[in-house]
Amino acid sequence: MRTPRSVGRLLGASFVLVTLLAACETKRDRARADSLQAITDRQLALTTSLSSQKDSLMRAIFESDSLLTKIDSQIRTVKGLPARKRVKRNYESPLEEQLLRRKELSDRVEALVQRARVTAAELADSRKREQELRGKNDTLQLRIEDDQRIIAELGNKVQEQAATIAGLELRVDSLITETKVMGERYYRAYYVVGTADELIEKGIVEREGGANLLFARIGRTLQPARALDPELFTAIDRRDIREIPLPDSTKRYAVVSRQNLDNADVVERDKAEFRGQLRIPDPERFWGSSRFLILVAK
Repeated sequence: MRTPRSVGRLLGASFVLVTLLAACETKRDRARADSLQAITDRQLALTTSLSSQKDSLMRAIFESDSLLTKIDSQIRTVKGLPARKRVKRNYESPLEEQLLRRKELSDRVEALVQRARVTAAELADSRKREQELRGKNDTLQLRIEDDQRIIAELGNKVQEQAATIAGLELRVDSLITETKVMGERYYRAYYVVGTADELIEKGIVEREGGANLLFARIGRTLQPARALDPELFTAIDRRDIREIPLPDSTKRYAVVSRQNLDNADVVERDKAEFRGQLRIPDPERFWGSSRFLILVAK
């Protein structure tokens, strides 16, 4: 089972990996953008060149139209002559020069048309390439947007996991605290040492039983009170305390509570009474019958 820390590390590594992939896509995007910019600049140059060639072509066409008008005007001045003589006569006339100019201008126009066609073809190829790149850029943009969406979703998932882990940590801390408190309560024990009169006055023990004679009750014994107040006792952790401190180890003490001296270690013993130190080798067995130990000094 993965711990919250290992889950956090795995999510952190996934987030870093997606970020690096997004960075690579950004570099490729920039390279394509640079290519598209170069093609755009090329198209601008070709468009400018084509526009200039179109202007030159239009000027040449206007010049050709003007020349044709002049030729037509001069032809009209001699159109009354017979056709064969007109051709022979005009062959050496100024009209011949204009026809030659018309031929040269026609060749010039044809050259301009060819150049314009080449430029237009280059521009068409450039625009086609531009469309391809734009299509790729659109696809790349969709991929980038998809990657960004995935990154955002992963970021939200990481935050959710972090919140979950934080909640689990709070629960664990709470359980640890609760377990500690329960453990302290479970292992907490209480003891009290005093004379019979002191303990009766505090309400810790009571005299019970015995024969009820006219002037006295014979055989009455001390018994723990029905309800014991922990505030009247000394609290200890039975896991740590293995010996009950006594005010005077030379006196005799009687165990009034439910503990059994069979589960203790004493120097001298007479049934429920003992002398010397009270040692507890097995806390579970000694405190198993009651958490309250009442010792009456004799």
